[in-house]
Amino acid sequence: MINTVLQNGKNITSGKVLMHEHVRCASNDLIHTFGEKWIDESGLIDFAAEILSNLREKYGLSIFVDGTPIDSGRDVRILRAVSEKSGVDIVASSGLYYFENCYTMSRSEDEIASWFIDECKLGIEGTDIKPGILKCASQDTITDNNRKRLRAMAIAQKQTNLPLYVHSNHRDDLAIQ
Repeated sequence: MINTVLQNGKNITSGKVLMHEHVRCASNDLIHTFGEKWIDESGLIDFAAEILSNLREKYGLSIFVDGTPIDSGRDVRILRAVSEKSGVDIVASSGLYYFENCYTMSRSEDEIASWFIDECKLGIEGTDIKPGILKCASQDTITDNNRKRLRAMAIAQKQTNLPLYVHSNHRDDLAIQ
């Protein structure tokens, strides 16, 4: 059973999957500041739905895993609209990218984890949509704040049992640190 933007706990048994994709990956600050001047949401929905519809018809695509975390412009309402228009199940993610920010620097691992656990249990952004996957990321070097955020996502994974995928640079041994 997997959560999609159209149904929580959907039983998906067959089909082709695109993993680690993005319908919209953009700066939340620019989206908030410039809105439709920055991204035409209705045009984006139509464009993404057309691409996914074509992939569904041509290759049998049935699941699209959108790996856009909250700090990279994730919008589950857009994902829901694209899924409805395209006929492709979309799995939304929860989690954080590697961006340093003051919001997590002063918080504990458990407090950060609780935000994501709540999102998994209660829904995303005031909707009934629940994430189907957790994501976290690291950059060239794992900072103390990034390590705390990675650990917070591991705590959230243990509490929710959702799959966790880690986006890391391929440099040396970073992925196993």
